[in-house]
Amino acid sequence: MGRRIKKPAAALADRETDKLFGRDAEPDDAPELPSGAQQIVDHIFDVDLFADYQAAVDELTTSDDALRLDMTRPEADKAQARALRAHRLYCNAVMVVNRFMRDSEVTSSAMYEAAAAELQAEKDAKIEAKKAVGKAISNSDVRNRAAQMFPQQWRRASEDVEKAELMRDHLKRLADLWKDRSFTLGDIVRTGRR
Repeated sequence: MGRRIKKPAAALADRETDKLFGRDAEPDDAPELPSGAQQIVDHIFDVDLFADYQAAVDELTTSDDALRLDMTRPEADKAQARALRAHRLYCNAVMVVNRFMRDSEVTSSAMYEAAAAELQAEKDAKIEAKKAVGKAISNSDVRNRAAQMFPQQWRRASEDVEKAELMRDHLKRLADLWKDRSFTLGDIVRTGRR
């Protein structure tokens, strides 16, 4: 039988977001994962994002020892472990970005709501003055008005979303680099050549 999903040991950024938005309690009807699956989830998301990122970047430099045939097998094993760690970083980045996007919608929706209300008031005033039906307010109208009404917040929110997505893409590339390193060293071990 499964157990209740506990919050995975979230990345540091997720913990801070949880505190900020007061997400301590979980609903009683939360779905359950089997305990073994929950342990895997806990392991994958129990990382120090920046420390693991820094280590993965610093370890990318290939030492001369890695290319010696007698050292290739241990280096291949290390590369495989580092590839798994880099992939864990990428998994965490996906979760962090997805949570950030959901949390950003809260801010964006407030801006959209204010912009839509202002556009509706303008439309109502035009209809009242002309006694005619005005054009429908489109999503792009609301988006443009929100950007006009809240230029600094809009710019900051847009940049933050872009940065978060680029961070995720960068960690995907880092994971791919380590995967390639692992495959290359594994091929060297299997074929016995440099």
